[in-house]
Amino acid sequence: MLKKFRKMLKKQEGFTLVELMVAVVILGILAGIGVQQYGRIQRDAKIAAHNANVRIITNAANMYIMMYDEAPESVDDLAPEFLQKPVPKPPAGLDYEDGVDSSKYTLSVTGPQENSDGTWQVVVTPGIIPE
Repeated sequence: MLKKFRKMLKKQEGFTLVELMVAVVILGILAGIGVQQYGRIQRDAKIAAHNANVRIITNAANMYIMMYDEAPESVDDLAPEFLQKPVPKPPAGLDYEDGVDSSKYTLSVTGPQENSDGTWQVVVTPGIIPE
């Protein structure tokens, strides 16, 4: 009987506490790296969305200028004809400068300069909070 019991004890397989702790530490390191990468990827995606919105609004403003030969007053003027509705909004969570309203874009258009080729300059930024 004793021989049988000893054989049974020798056949037991499993992991030691040290092996389990090493596995937990490795998983913790991998998770820490993954969380940092996830945050960076999210920020990069928000920046890419912001840049795409700016290009879309700039192109819509340029089309407006070509059609009407005048500058649009605001981004909302572009919406029915040149932009989809609702008008694109800046992605939440980006760090904008102080005094900037991140809930909408503003449009700044300067007209053709004298002694120039008659081009317009269109600048799109997140909306500036009025003082």
